[in-house]
Amino acid sequence: MTRPEVSPGQHAPVAERPASHPLELADAVWATGLAGLVLATRLPFRTHMLFNWDSANFALALQHFDVTQHRPHPPGYPLFVGTARLFYLLGLDANASLVATALLLSAGAVAALYLYGRLAYGRVVGVTAALLMAFGVSFWSAGEMALAYPALALFSTLVALFVHRSLVRGEGYALPATLAYAVGAGFRPDLLLLLGGLWLAGLWGQPRRTQAVCIIVALLVTLMWLVPTVLLSGGFSAYAAVLSSYFGVDVVEKYSSTQSGAAGLVRNLRDTASYLFYALYASTLPLAIGLLWLARRWRSLPLREVLLLAAWVVPIVLFYTVVHIGDPGYVFSFLPAALLIAARPLAAWWNAGVPMPSQEKWRARAAAALMALVLLANAGVFLARPGVLTLPGLQANDASLRLRLEHIQASYPPESTLLLSYSTYKHLQFYLPQYTHSVWLDVYRPDEQEYAVPDGVEWVVLVDPELQAAPSPGLERVELGPAVSVSRILVRGGRIVVAQGARVEIR
Repeated sequence: MTRPEVSPGQHAPVAERPASHPLELADAVWATGLAGLVLATRLPFRTHMLFNWDSANFALALQHFDVTQHRPHPPGYPLFVGTARLFYLLGLDANASLVATALLLSAGAVAALYLYGRLAYGRVVGVTAALLMAFGVSFWSAGEMALAYPALALFSTLVALFVHRSLVRGEGYALPATLAYAVGAGFRPDLLLLLGGLWLAGLWGQPRRTQAVCIIVALLVTLMWLVPTVLLSGGFSAYAAVLSSYFGVDVVEKYSSTQSGAAGLVRNLRDTASYLFYALYASTLPLAIGLLWLARRWRSLPLREVLLLAAWVVPIVLFYTVVHIGDPGYVFSFLPAALLIAARPLAAWWNAGVPMPSQEKWRARAAAALMALVLLANAGVFLARPGVLTLPGLQANDASLRLRLEHIQASYPPESTLLLSYSTYKHLQFYLPQYTHSVWLDVYRPDEQEYAVPDGVEWVVLVDPELQAAPSPGLERVELGPAVSVSRILVRGGRIVVAQGARVEIR
């Protein structure tokens, strides 16, 4: 079939535009298979201990939900905790319940990305983008731990999928987009802000009655998870106070470029780029190719497709660079859009080679070879490369926390032990609540902190490697395993713990 001619500067005809791929029954099979691939590649490597401070907050919230006590941390994540609570009531432990939820969110995100790619650009794009995300290094690790970041990928993709059907294809999907937007915010409340522009883009051109209905539905669904969150957290005043303190101090003052100026902007830009790379690794190459490929074809891109992409990515990147990006998982909110861009030239090469004479098949072979190399490289990084967000790092974190907790329980009676910690303070609250003498030390605080050793305490234990004990009588370092140790100090009542930064001494 001969391609229609397009003169320079002229838009491609409607028949060539990508929004012409109706979903079929086979697509349900593909989506289910890709979701199953995610489950199969995550289950053998899942973590068995709470990964970090936020994971411990989520675990504490399964026992008693109260945002004012950071159970979990603000703004609350009620639907993430609520879903994990269902697994918890079925008998799974707290970490397993949270990991199961993260795993299901990860599988759903990959399936949703396939459906979006298939609908907008064809099956090859859908499969390619979904595989790139399934084997993304930090996205893989996020499905192994007790954190809510995969929800960013799932619900941003769902909202974009439904907005595409409304905005680009002209179908009646404004209400499903609204439901995905409001429900997703119950898992990650920051999505209310991050996806607000994308959701509004989906209402563009809709009848006023539809717009009004969608706004009302968004408000009602949001209230369905927000009101219980507020009530379980002591009421509106208490919830508003902790939310204001959290965003004012932990977000704006510490990270926002509005407070720290150009240095904060550079830091946030650097972190956003670094975190995106952690999600891409070898996929950086097809993304670069995809950006060049689109740049050469920008004149033929449908305006509404460009508007959708801009409404999705630009507000998110602006927020992360100007205000705050706190973790590598934050980039999952726009990672699916980046992977769709990466998938399009690979799919074009494949489609150009497969149905053509043998002299054209090199393009399909090149696309397949590049795809295989990218997936193998990313799998190798996750499975073998030492790092915080790779399998060796996850396993080392599990082993380190387990060894330290077992040592504390076996060696020190709760009533005669003072635990000093930094990164595992919330873990101690969850795993060792019987140790009531427990102090959090802020290793970034420059001034001295003083704590009286309670009467009856015989041991001061420095739980975390960030804490460094000054030489003193009775100080002993206990080696528990490869690169795992605690420091302990034999003391008597009336002494003072003095901490400045990470340095601790007994006076």
